[in-house]
Amino acid sequence: MARSNGKIEVPVYELPPVVVTKANAKEVFADDPERMELLK
Repeated sequence: MARSNGKIEVPVYELPPVVVTKANAKEVFADDPERMELLK
């Protein structure tokens, strides 16, 4: 998918928004070691 910024077509990879709370943070960040460190 691409979006135009008015000058060129810019490739875009859209991710669905996820609400992160204390209750689901470990699950949401399970594949992101840097963010998992913030939960310690």
